[in-house]
Amino acid sequence: MYTAHISIVRKEIPPNNEFWGKYENQEVGFFYSPNVHLSDVYCWLNCFSKRLEEIRVELGLSSISSFPMPEEGKGFDWSFHMTIGNFKELDQPFSMKYLSTARETR
Repeated sequence: MYTAHISIVRKEIPPNNEFWGKYENQEVGFFYSPNVHLSDVYCWLNCFSKRLEEIRVELGLSSISSFPMPEEGKGFDWSFHMTIGNFKELDQPFSMKYLSTARETR
């Protein structure tokens, strides 16, 4: 299982594959939105970084997203996401009822 991470390449094959891993484990500055997003499987934060956009370009990928930019990402070209958790081990799909149950038991 992966720990929290920012996805730079997702469902793409970088044309400049020789640069793959060049910056692995290097610290990179980024901004993030504190709003947690949830799906049936993942939870994530939107994050933004000019340096990560540059790395995408070096890999031969676009630095301009085809998805609408969230309001908090104005001034950036790409909205990255930081996966902070997943619900893959649950016996059933995630539901907001888990959050309401957790709040009630505290």
